Amino acid sequence: MAIRRLSRCLRLFAQFYPGRSWKPVRRRLGDLMDACGSVRDRDIAIELLAKAGVPSVSPLVRRLDEERRAAETELRRELRRWQHRGFQRRWQARLEL
Repeated sequence: MAIRRLSRCLRLFAQFYPGRSWKPVRRRLGDLMDACGSVRDRDIAIELLAKAGVPSVSPLVRRLDEERRAAETELRRELRRWQHRGFQRRWQARLEL
């Protein structure tokens, strides 16, 4: 949710940033939102199946759980890339007036 808010703020306040410096930031945030969304989608599906009484050992729930773990692994990779590449520091410098 915070990522989405930051993305919207960048667009809303775009006129206050030099040039189009906010655009690459929003693009990278989109990648991160996609990775977060993949994990969250599986969480919601598993939760709904549990509420519907589908046993956690069912093939469908197991498959969703496997997909969720794979999505979480990808999310962790994306977060490590963010940390390793210093995106926060670079963007802060780029967006400062």
